[in-house]
Amino acid sequence: MRFDELFGRWCHGPAQETIIITDGEQRPLAETIRGEWHGRCDVLAYHDRESWLPRLGSLQPHDLVIALLSFDAFISGAGRDFPTFGKPEWLRARYAFVRLGISEASLRQGLATDKALVTAKLEEMARFCDGQRLQVTNAAGTDIPLAIHPFTTCSHEITENGGCAFLPPSETSSEVLAGTANGRIVVDVTVGQLYHFGRLVEPLGLVDEPVTLTVRDGVMTDVSGGATAQALKSALFALSPDCRRLVELGQGLSQMAPTGLIGVDESIIDTCHFGFGDGGECGVHLDVVVSRPTILPEGE
Repeated sequence: MRFDELFGRWCHGPAQETIIITDGEQRPLAETIRGEWHGRCDVLAYHDRESWLPRLGSLQPHDLVIALLSFDAFISGAGRDFPTFGKPEWLRARYAFVRLGISEASLRQGLATDKALVTAKLEEMARFCDGQRLQVTNAAGTDIPLAIHPFTTCSHEITENGGCAFLPPSETSSEVLAGTANGRIVVDVTVGQLYHFGRLVEPLGLVDEPVTLTVRDGVMTDVSGGATAQALKSALFALSPDCRRLVELGQGLSQMAPTGLIGVDESIIDTCHFGFGDGGECGVHLDVVVSRPTILPEGE
């Protein structure tokens, strides 16, 4: 499918005018999208505020703004004008924020995801209630019970003019209750990029062999496996123990192939991910991705 058709599936159909806000890294993808767009579609650089601000301010609710940015552009200033999970207050047009740094292949795959699969997964996770104990397992050896707060998600589809969405459909996630997790997580897809207060410590990525994380009373106490495991353990255990606290259980929503980039891989519908570290206080939020999980109430 063409990109205009793919976006139209999630963005309330065609727009009279579409503007893509991008940066140098993501501009080639923006130009590809524009080349497949039926109707008026312009690409504007986020750093040229004097150019895009009046254009975007004049748009109507039936128009569409697509924020297509790299991670570096977002943290260096674009995120102040183009938020991830809600549109700018001054913008009347429909607003789609695209996963940071996504590739053309992943974007096409994610936008082509069957909506029924997304709805079914959201409903499946929504049945779990506050404080409920769950058991997460998979064929690679993951076996960990934990207690959660309810699963929540953001908007992944614009259903009316002036609405907003985060695309492709990303995840539904829950906060893990502190100290409730005890068991084993076997990471057989991706160990996310390890940042500490915004500084990249270890790139990590697709695992060379399964990485086994031991969790005791909600804290990662050991890491074993191959080269990926050793790199993770060396970097993470040099930081505060709070960086190893299990804080999140998430479920992906899009049909995409693994890439090694955590922003994409944690969004894959046949995976779940576990998040360690609270982000703000300890400077780390590390996600790890597990394939084909079974998530059930403990004891079932």
